[in-house]
Amino acid sequence: MKAAASFHGVEYNEKKLNQGAASLIHFENFGHLHLGKEKKSGEEFIKYFKQHSKINERIKKPQFHAILSCKGNLYTHEALKEHGLTIMRQLGYDGNPLLIYEHRDTDNNHIHIVSSRVDNKGQKINHDFEGKKANQLINQLLNLDTKQEYRKHIEAVLQYNVSTIAQLALLMENLGYDVKVEDVKIFFYKHGLEQGTMDKTEIRRKIENDTVNKTSPTFIKAIIYKYQNEYSPVLAIKNMPVYSSEKRKFESGLTNFLKNNFGLEFIFFTGKGQEKPYGYTCIDHNNKAVYKGSEIMKIEQLVNPIQNAEAVQQNKAGIKGSEKIVDSYSQSSKLNDDDNYTNAPLRNFAIDDIIADIQRQVESDLHTAGGKKRKGKKRDFILTI
Repeated sequence: MKAAASFHGVEYNEKKLNQGAASLIHFENFGHLHLGKEKKSGEEFIKYFKQHSKINERIKKPQFHAILSCKGNLYTHEALKEHGLTIMRQLGYDGNPLLIYEHRDTDNNHIHIVSSRVDNKGQKINHDFEGKKANQLINQLLNLDTKQEYRKHIEAVLQYNVSTIAQLALLMENLGYDVKVEDVKIFFYKHGLEQGTMDKTEIRRKIENDTVNKTSPTFIKAIIYKYQNEYSPVLAIKNMPVYSSEKRKFESGLTNFLKNNFGLEFIFFTGKGQEKPYGYTCIDHNNKAVYKGSEIMKIEQLVNPIQNAEAVQQNKAGIKGSEKIVDSYSQSSKLNDDDNYTNAPLRNFAIDDIIADIQRQVESDLHTAGGKKRKGKKRDFILTI
């Protein structure tokens, strides 16, 4: 989470504790607080944090607050705590006062870690690339081979029919990669490191072959026409984590239904300063193909209920046997959390759900004071196992 001048992260966690949704499972290096009564109050922890941080008053935002989460109950809170302690020590927080709370207010086990960015000598603990370093430590703890992960992902992406280099880049971005396109090569970055490259000539040869063998998007039109009167096509900005660095995403009742039931993922594009999308791409995970929105229908017809209704009357008759097309289009392509990537939808929706699930619990309380959101340099990250 963002660095902060006060230790309101303690207040937030103590509030959850009082609601019965959290428990304090670890605290260390709090001096005299380890003596005396067994139960310590949040006020005592905050007072100690402030006193400790006064060693260097030049540091205006001494609070460190992070979340370590896993999917469901894949890891116990105790296991997450041990991983969290390992990460914190390797980030340079060994010997600092530190609190760990387990939370039970979402479907995913997670812990909150609170500490001070001031060490015992009054020096500021280096915060540069903390998110990157922490995720690399996660990879080490889980013995994750990022190069092997990349090879698995690029192999799966190359099974999709694309018509432009940008579409292939979009597929990799959907898997969490940063993509840099240069004159001759395309570079793929993840976990803060370059994971692999591809020659443009190799991609162009693939595109030529894909263009010849690409199936018609007629079946996608038929599916849209069948369900657009049952589910709202009106777009809204997707509920994203407040401090996410991801671009704005749009969704509607219709696009969500098509994604969850037919593996049709719609990605919308907006220009700088624009509030509404000007175009879209459709990824058909069932048939492993990527389509420009214009190949299917104009964006106005897809997202506007009035124009949608008109389009149904004018065009549905033009798609002969549309009901048969839809019925024969297997709904076995429903999104699922399959560990085998090649048999699962392209995007890892589980991670999105974990982050959104936790962030919804945090955002309204943690970063709001007097109705105004706190301002400051971004240093937020959520670690997911």
